[in-house]
Amino acid sequence: MKRTPLALAALLALAGTAHAQSSVTMFGLNNGPFTAGLTIDRIDKAELNFSKPPATILMTDADTINFGAAYDLKVVKLFGQYIRTRLENTTTKITLDTKQVGASVPIVQGYLLASFGRTDKEQTAAADQKRDTIAVGYDYFLSKRTDLYAVAQTDKVSALKRGTGYAVGLRHRF
Repeated sequence: MKRTPLALAALLALAGTAHAQSSVTMFGLNNGPFTAGLTIDRIDKAELNFSKPPATILMTDADTINFGAAYDLKVVKLFGQYIRTRLENTTTKITLDTKQVGASVPIVQGYLLASFGRTDKEQTAAADQKRDTIAVGYDYFLSKRTDLYAVAQTDKVSALKRGTGYAVGLRHRF
């Protein structure tokens, strides 16, 4: 059976509140070394909390567009992604624009991983913010279904101190 390189799906769901609804459209392409995907998500008349306690901003509408693509050159696999999220209520609008680029390089029995992402945040009656995130890691395969990984990440948000985090783990796929 020959696989088609294209995929398309759509979903409409009624959420838990009286009038809220959500719709998602997805498109995917897998053609040899090139892969790409696009999702468009819309939530209307919901109660979405976008905040950090104790501050609370309830948003009623949200739109997200997410596009990602990768190209495998064998010696390196390149990744790119763009995400735009818009959140609104009657008095506030928040827009998040995220751009990400990354690479995966096969080394020994695993992959060296690197990524850079930037998110720009605009909000009604608030200062714009920028967030830069850099991550580097290694994923070592013990078997076809089991791998060990280690990642270091640094993160900088406008007007805040830089944060650094580390993760190590063992993953088994069932």
